[in-house]
Amino acid sequence: NSAENLFLETIEIYHKILNQDDIRILDPKFELAELYFNNKEYDKAIPFYNSVRINVNIKNNQDSIIYQLAGYKLGITYNQLKDYDKAEVYLITFRNYIKTNDLSTKYYIEYKDVLGKLSALYHKRNDFAKAIPIVTDLVELYEMFIQDWELYYQPSEKKIKHYAFYLNFLALDYKLIGENKKAEPLYEKVKDITLKEYGSNSMEYADALYDLYSVKSSLRKDEKDIKTLLEEIKRIYEVNNVDNELD
Repeated sequence: NSAENLFLETIEIYHKILNQDDIRILDPKFELAELYFNNKEYDKAIPFYNSVRINVNIKNNQDSIIYQLAGYKLGITYNQLKDYDKAEVYLITFRNYIKTNDLSTKYYIEYKDVLGKLSALYHKRNDFAKAIPIVTDLVELYEMFIQDWELYYQPSEKKIKHYAFYLNFLALDYKLIGENKKAEPLYEKVKDITLKEYGSNSMEYADALYDLYSVKSSLRKDEKDIKTLLEEIKRIYEVNNVDNELD
């Protein structure tokens, strides 16, 4: 591979003529790691991502973005290798760095990627206590971008539906740990978004109403409100010729 050889030769030359803490040595190492990663040669990528962090760490500069991005890529790489314990360490470190330094807008793609992978990891383990803060981050990230877009443009339908998806996911997490009071306002938001995006006769809206009905019933909220939700669900089932098993 000519690109691989070029990077390796450049790294070798830089090691001979530059100090180990010279930032110019970082670029070819990171680019070579990226080349290996994109070619799915993950075992080859790891040493070069690590080498970038070692070079940065000579000056104890763990707060630099290149150090953190190399850590992010290590987390993604270990995730691809299904070494989830190692992946979690790097991914949660990057998540915390982004939150602490208020960089979620600048590194939106990487941040969303990390949150998505951590969410999948914790849900796979049924570790809802760890999943809830991560899904909350995703909800807040979408809220921020939707609010920003509303100032200048119409928010994309895709973004709004992703927002509703994560709201629903967060509500379900709370429901699974018995925190129905926290789930209820989230399901209310999902209901409002679903009505706007899919319409009052859609099965998506019926599903959102049913989730809200289920939580309100468990909380023994206002009987009139619960009855109204149930009647609306039945109406939508009838419009869509779906068997009604709610009586």
